[in-house]
Amino acid sequence: MLTAKIIDLKKSLMDMAGYIQKMIELCISSMNDMEIEILEDVAYYEEKVNRLELRIDDRCAALIALYQPEAKDLRYILMIIKLNNDFERLGDLAYKISLSLKAMKDDSLIFSMVELYEMAKKSFSMLQDSIIAFIDEDIAKSLTIGCRDNEVDKLYEQLYLRIKNILKDTTNKIEPSLHILRIAAKFERIADLATNISESTIYLVEGTVIKHHIREI
Repeated sequence: MLTAKIIDLKKSLMDMAGYIQKMIELCISSMNDMEIEILEDVAYYEEKVNRLELRIDDRCAALIALYQPEAKDLRYILMIIKLNNDFERLGDLAYKISLSLKAMKDDSLIFSMVELYEMAKKSFSMLQDSIIAFIDEDIAKSLTIGCRDNEVDKLYEQLYLRIKNILKDTTNKIEPSLHILRIAAKFERIADLATNISESTIYLVEGTVIKHHIREI
């Protein structure tokens, strides 16, 4: 009975993951040609994410109260609670990216930000892989994800320097530059949360907490 309910919870969490991936895909697609209209769907999916988060939290609390799970069952429920929170934050990040993109609709500065596009692709790829690793309970794949976070951090540093140099030469690009940095910071956070998801998968399978630790691959 408990196993079936946990499986059902996992399915709901994967529905949530699907909405989040769609939100980020819409943002990245909009960045390519500044097609702002498609971003209206981001708010639609965020509402769905928010409703699912509350529902999953309630169901997890009920399972703990009714069944008093132990060992891996308890780890699974605790991990679902954590991932539920991480996914809600991911949805919020995607929504805020969409707001910054809307604010930049009449400016072309974003098209020259090659680092931003790379950050977006890499962080989204990390997120997709972390979700697949969770579904498959794949330790090997999970261990590779945190290593890729450094690549996103380096791109953010490069982008910051590019924006800094632009603002030295002109004061006409202050607002779009700030939006670009906000978007970059959100993608950096998406990469961080993808790493968190991979760490949660390792905890689920092995019962080992690796946060703040580096493991050999």
